[in-house]
Amino acid sequence: MSPFKNHPIPGSSCLANVGYNEQTKELIVLFVKSKQPYTYYDVPPFELRNLLNAKSKGKYFDQNIRYEYSSNYEYMKNNA
Repeated sequence: MSPFKNHPIPGSSCLANVGYNEQTKELIVLFVKSKQPYTYYDVPPFELRNLLNAKSKGKYFDQNIRYEYSSNYEYMKNNA
């Protein structure tokens, strides 16, 4: 059994799915357009709750997670 809890994001034009591991505080985000998953590190549980409850998931992600937590984005972009 995976330690990640999957959360599909229906109706979002930005986010397709998010997965969260409470033990490691890793948030995996799958984007609609790129279909590429990125991992964000040390994301507290409240951010996941707020993201899932936000009216606009993409806007919440952009304003509160994308630039606030380290990720593997640069590595994935440079090694694709």
